[in-house]
Amino acid sequence: QPKNIENDINIELTIQSQYELIEFRKAELEEDKKIFKSLLDIVLDNIENDHFYNAYQKLKQPLVTETTACQEALRARSQQQTWKPPRGSKLAFWLQ
Repeated sequence: QPKNIENDINIELTIQSQYELIEFRKAELEEDKKIFKSLLDIVLDNIENDHFYNAYQKLKQPLVTETTACQEALRARSQQQTWKPPRGSKLAFWLQ
């Protein structure tokens, strides 16, 4: 019986840790959202600066590519289709 109680406690602690991790990630993503919004505002305010804009384009391209791949993976999953992520995709692979 003590082993069962110990296992139950360990399971509860694991579940609690997972909830705390999820809450931490949500907070982190909210901060990311603010930072990305700020970046877009800066780009808009400096749209006439060709060098700055070109650097922004290079920076954003991998994010756009990954986002598109993730959207396609989720769409295929919801339609129960098979889908292969683009070669080199770092995120969409995990959504299969």
